[in-house]
Amino acid sequence: MTTPSLRPLLLCFTLAAMAVGPMPVQAQSPAPTFTPEEVGINEKLGTTIPLDLELKDEDGRTVTLRQLIDKPTILTLNYFRCAGICTPSWPVAEVLNRSAVPGQDFQVLTVSFDERDVPEVAAQKRTNYLGEITLPIPPPPGVS
Repeated sequence: MTTPSLRPLLLCFTLAAMAVGPMPVQAQSPAPTFTPEEVGINEKLGTTIPLDLELKDEDGRTVTLRQLIDKPTILTLNYFRCAGICTPSWPVAEVLNRSAVPGQDFQVLTVSFDERDVPEVAAQKRTNYLGEITLPIPPPPGVS
């Protein structure tokens, strides 16, 4: 069995980010500068993410990507507590307000790659992000 390519998802996210246009600059502390070697980018072009990859959801339950992805999905990778750069770089909410029906035609899956981001932080960020979307969003399956 082959796993589906993430290229369509990446294309969707890239187009969504381009549709938003430039983000306004916000006053903040100067961000530290890093060399490319310090950032640690390890490209895996042409590979796929295994659908059996286990994650913790905002309620602390273990779930797999296979359980979460059942429609076109915008996958965002974030630090939930990143000061100054990560939260302002969330242009997806604006795109969702102009696009197809969220939760029905597509979904957004935001994953933190910071092990210090606990489920409670994820739940708060989910609430914050949903508050930025003005279109009605149906509840996830199994939630009334």
